[in-house]
Amino acid sequence: MRKLLIILLCLGLFACQSENKKQEQGDSTTQDNGTETDTLTYSYDVVKVISKNLVTVDEHTTDTTRAVITYPRFNDEKLDKLIEQRVCEGGSNPDRSYNTYAELANSFVKGFDDYLTYNEDNIQTWFLEVKVDVIRQHAPLLALKFSQADYMGGAHPNSSISYVNYDRQTRSVLTLDSILKPNTFSKLQAVAEQIFRKNEGLTPTQSLAGAYFFENDQFHLNSNFTITPQGLEFLYNPYEIKPYAAGVTRLLIPYASIKDLIQANSPINRIVNNAGI
Repeated sequence: MRKLLIILLCLGLFACQSENKKQEQGDSTTQDNGTETDTLTYSYDVVKVISKNLVTVDEHTTDTTRAVITYPRFNDEKLDKLIEQRVCEGGSNPDRSYNTYAELANSFVKGFDDYLTYNEDNIQTWFLEVKVDVIRQHAPLLALKFSQADYMGGAHPNSSISYVNYDRQTRSVLTLDSILKPNTFSKLQAVAEQIFRKNEGLTPTQSLAGAYFFENDQFHLNSNFTITPQGLEFLYNPYEIKPYAAGVTRLLIPYASIKDLIQANSPINRIVNNAGI
């Protein structure tokens, strides 16, 4: 856990700070032709809330709880609100609903402060770190990655990654239903299971019981995917299908394997065509 410079607290940084950051040269997205260039107009903002309550780590070090949310801000009110809602829905407390980044961050820190009131002994600091990245652009598609890590005591922090694929023409989120032809999900899942078994070193008929957490020990494709130049990449988070120590599991389904399942008017057909599939 990072050490917090006491000088920050002396300046009274128990507040919600917004830091506007222009894009750096390293922030780039990938267009259909595979070249790295950034054609989106956005900047990164940060909401940061720091608890005023110091916790002694050792005789030389003090620390405190923080919540930091980093997100892109576009010149598009609907898109900006969609991103904010997605972050707020994924907050560390599933029993609470939040409307803004600041509300989420302040609530997290307040939760620690309230907990500290009744648990002054052997307390550990908490943290919430959320980051939204623009990872890819295939005009008219925009791919976003939502990363979250949090710790509120216990054996280890929790982390998760989720994706949003946004169609800038229709101004809507792309789902599997909007990509696939009707009644073809089972075919997609069959292709995905073949790839999964190959990646995991399993035979076509080997049981998934014991080593994986699939319901009824049957492979199931989730809805957490991003659109890449090569195919649809699905991601399973820790604890979703494997123990925490196994980390995330990625599953890339090449377009060549599923091109017959994709709707003719799907925006990802442009990617498929450009790839010469």
